[in-house]
Amino acid sequence: MGLSGGYSLHIQDQENDYLGVVVVEEKSSDAIDAVYERWTNSLEGDLTPQVMTDHGTEFQGKFGARLTEREAYNPLTPVGSHHSLGKNECSHREWLTILRGILHDRGLDNSHWRDFASLAATKYNRQPRGQSAHEIEHHDAQIATSPPFFLWDDKQQQASVGTCSAATTHTPLPRCGLSPEQLEGRAASREKELSSFSENDVYKRVPIAEVPPEQVRSAIPTHFVDTMKRQKAGEWDFKSRVVADGSPFFDHRERVTTSCATASQWAMCCALAMAFAYTDFDPHEIVVADVKTAYLMAVQSDCVYVRPPKDYPDYSKYLWYLNRALYGMKDSGNLWDRSRNKTLAVVGWVPSPVRRV
Repeated sequence: MGLSGGYSLHIQDQENDYLGVVVVEEKSSDAIDAVYERWTNSLEGDLTPQVMTDHGTEFQGKFGARLTEREAYNPLTPVGSHHSLGKNECSHREWLTILRGILHDRGLDNSHWRDFASLAATKYNRQPRGQSAHEIEHHDAQIATSPPFFLWDDKQQQASVGTCSAATTHTPLPRCGLSPEQLEGRAASREKELSSFSENDVYKRVPIAEVPPEQVRSAIPTHFVDTMKRQKAGEWDFKSRVVADGSPFFDHRERVTTSCATASQWAMCCALAMAFAYTDFDPHEIVVADVKTAYLMAVQSDCVYVRPPKDYPDYSKYLWYLNRALYGMKDSGNLWDRSRNKTLAVVGWVPSPVRRV
């Protein structure tokens, strides 16, 4: 960007936070590259910022080629036109967003991120040994292990990241060949699900003859998903959910917002590991809450018709006009986010000053 006495280099991080302007004495790729190097070497955590200039596509191409040769030194490396993040780095960005919130709550600045991250890696990679292992960490007299994750190697570059996986607790019920106990449990759980639909005013029954033909053709099919979960010896808990077949093959809506702020299990494990790495952390500060039938409380703003499940009496006679979000729809997560945020604002919650937290 032209200035008297030289040119300027605008630098910002991946959250679009304003970092500053550096004056460059001459309009040349070498001069700006040198300023860029001095700037990045002065930043905490080896942050590699995104560079924006107005020097034309030819210059951007030349400078961009240099940027693509650079390694991503840490998870704060932004997504930009000159350097794209890999899957590994994107996971770290999600984790760093959570870390940024933890640091803010403790009154610390971002320069402490490396200390937190190092302790988190040590805590997560710790393997139980001998009598120190908790009883749940033993299985068939074997010590439980999990794949370690690495933040950086000796060269301060990112290495491979392990993944966390959750055990499946609900077992899908087969469509046929059920025992009398399973049939009874499935019938009760389906009735419970439909009662929840009624309580939350999820849909309005509309006779097919009264629905416009184009809406009948585009109605999205639904089906029951039935599962069973063992509570203790000889006792099972059955759960049913009406789920829409919201794939693009059935859901032809365009320009639907699908983004939702759901942190991955991997990121949450890392955040908890960072928190527990400090002896002064009070575990009672962690609150876990599960919103019952969350999506069914989110208002559906589009005109959406769905077909009832085939094994429900309304099938082939009525369509359901949705008043609420439904599991399986591509925008349900976003609708739930918006509904939750409005509810929290009403009762006095305020958005975090940390972006994306």
